[in-house]
Amino acid sequence: MRLAARLVRLLGGLALYALGIALTLRARVGYAPWDVFHTGLAAALGLSIGVASILTGLAVVLVSLALGERIGLGTLGNMALIGLLLDAVLVSGAIGDHGIAIATRRSGIEMTAEVVSDAAPLNGLVAAMLAGGVAVHSLRDATRGGVAAVLNEIASASGVGVLVREGAIPVHGPVQAACDLLGFDPLSVANEGKLVAVVAEKDAGRALDTLRSTRYGEEAALIGEITSEPRGKVLLKTRIGGTRIVAMPSGELLPRIC
Repeated sequence: MRLAARLVRLLGGLALYALGIALTLRARVGYAPWDVFHTGLAAALGLSIGVASILTGLAVVLVSLALGERIGLGTLGNMALIGLLLDAVLVSGAIGDHGIAIATRRSGIEMTAEVVSDAAPLNGLVAAMLAGGVAVHSLRDATRGGVAAVLNEIASASGVGVLVREGAIPVHGPVQAACDLLGFDPLSVANEGKLVAVVAEKDAGRALDTLRSTRYGEEAALIGEITSEPRGKVLLKTRIGGTRIVAMPSGELLPRIC
């Protein structure tokens, strides 16, 4: 009973600790030093912030053990649980196919490799995640306005930030080439068979495997995570290491056809 009571107090303390971190970040006074390190490590290695936090904690624990320091349950709980109390952002496949398929045909652009619309049902992907026990916190289909519109709406409605990594976002080569030619951002191009899912960090791997096991989710990818700051904004970590804001798309890249 003594151990059970101590574990309850431990979990309660970690929950209050996590709440304290969240309130500090929401005060907009900046990241704590370790959070700055976790964010930079995640960006450099293409990881989620939660995984970066856990790996950092593991490294510190291993060094401490090598120095003869005793490691208790509180240390291990802090290392694992805080890193898991985050949300990951996934997309169910390569983006921009539908919008570029329409745009190239309307513009009379002949592509070496044909671009075909990605129109597909999404109910099977959603059902598979729910059946697999994935803790899904938000689901959106990335149609008009593309992934950029979806992420901005999530950030604005929930009062959170979103960080995505350019190198992790799946875009087919011909689609990227057409976007470069036409001046489009693939994130803002419409899709007809792609969803964006926000899931619990602990379930990100399972959600990814589940989506990839379905007919229309074979190219699913983990593209980023939910952050506390900057609230209401979407940030993109570029391939060269810079960061830019992903704005809400304005106007229409294409006239409405449906």
